[in-house]
Amino acid sequence: MTLQLSELAAQAGGGSVAGSGSIDIDTFENRWKLAVNGLDLKRLHGSLIETRLDGRIEADVNDKLQRVTADVSQK
Repeated sequence: MTLQLSELAAQAGGGSVAGSGSIDIDTFENRWKLAVNGLDLKRLHGSLIETRLDGRIEADVNDKLQRVTADVSQK
């Protein structure tokens, strides 16, 4: 059984994150396609530098592998 999440929207790090994802309930394998706008990494973790990132992030995660592809740029 797979849980499909669509039209996700959240405020994070002073910016926004939107997209979709899926989670296999049996294996916990999951996939994400997200768009970030104005994301400040410093607001997510104090040791990081201040940013204003825009772009896309895709992730495939299972119990043996985490693959993340990102195309983000500083505003």
